[in-house]
Amino acid sequence: MPQRPTHRELTKKLGIALECLNSENRSLVIIDRASTKPQIATNIERLGLADDEAYWALVTRCLTLAKEDPEGSYRGGKPPQTCDTVRILRNCEMFAFTVYDELTKKSVYTKFAIKKMHNGDLMYGHITCHKDEPK
Repeated sequence: MPQRPTHRELTKKLGIALECLNSENRSLVIIDRASTKPQIATNIERLGLADDEAYWALVTRCLTLAKEDPEGSYRGGKPPQTCDTVRILRNCEMFAFTVYDELTKKSVYTKFAIKKMHNGDLMYGHITCHKDEPK
């Protein structure tokens, strides 16, 4: 049995994330006000971005780039770890990717979870997007 996450699983998760982010229905994107929202403002500043719009464009670009080489850009756990820091995403598996963004000229780390709602809808749960700082 292949080690999780597989190429197919990563491609599927990235596809769902991009569908939610590109949807006109922004209610498909979960942003926790307590833990994630304050972090976004800090990351906008550290990435040298103008505003929220530029931030979400960066997130979308990075996930699009990650989809081109999901296994090469994947930086999450094997198997994926579950989220315990963002209350609304508790027990959801997290997926993290690092790609080089040509527009910002930075290596960017993006982490998210996909949450299945009671009605069956899949939602993108944003955890972080920041300049990659290798350990």
